[in-house]
Amino acid sequence: TPLDMKKTVIIDNTIFSLNKSSDLLINEGVQIAGKSNDGDSGINLSLDFEPDIIIVGNVLPDMEGMNFIQILKSE
Repeated sequence: TPLDMKKTVIIDNTIFSLNKSSDLLINEGVQIAGKSNDGDSGINLSLDFEPDIIIVGNVLPDMEGMNFIQILKSE
């Protein structure tokens, strides 16, 4: 599949969503580079691992998902 070996970072405020998303993607051959439940550590993971795909929830404890994207784009 086209997702094989794509490095992915998942950022979501709930452990259930993090684990469920991770499990589904692993079953499709996606490499999970990191998971985070807040925006600040998600930004650090994204900058450190330079993933092919970033999945981010809309509401995080320390910022909105759109703010996360804007901050990451400016880094």
